[in-house]
Amino acid sequence: MNVTQVTEDVYRRAAIETSGRRAFLSRTLSVTAGLVGAAAAGAYAAPAFAQKSTLHAAQQVTFLVHFGNFFCLKAQESTDECWLKFDGITLYRGSMRAGPAWTRFLQNGPTRTQALNQSVAIVWLLEEDSPDPDDRFGTHTIRQDEAGQGWKQCRFTLDGAHYGLDYHVERAVI
Repeated sequence: MNVTQVTEDVYRRAAIETSGRRAFLSRTLSVTAGLVGAAAAGAYAAPAFAQKSTLHAAQQVTFLVHFGNFFCLKAQESTDECWLKFDGITLYRGSMRAGPAWTRFLQNGPTRTQALNQSVAIVWLLEEDSPDPDDRFGTHTIRQDEAGQGWKQCRFTLDGAHYGLDYHVERAVI
């Protein structure tokens, strides 16, 4: 499976998951609209949590993913040529071997931060083989609903390799 096929497969899976979430949100919004209409007509008193918003009109909520360590516990070959991507953005591309000396700190300050612009995004790891087809070490879905849960770790363990990536999701008001 080459990089293009992996990318198409990953985005096809994300689209299926996203379409289910869109249907849920559509149903939720229609129920909410009905409740708001009833409250405006005086037929229903909105619950206390819905009566006052703490966000001002100019503020927006965004989600950020902070990436920390990218590390190798077991390389597939003596040295793997890794390509780590998140939502189409390259986080790391280069050589990796097993061991603490090969831990990579994905930095943009103390961590590397990327926006999570939709409810889910995929991080995936390939090992580039030339002239052979690339090896897919795995994928991981990062979700907005992970915000506030602290640092997490995803693992990539396909094709005889074992890699890890530390990350956490933050809900930010801008």
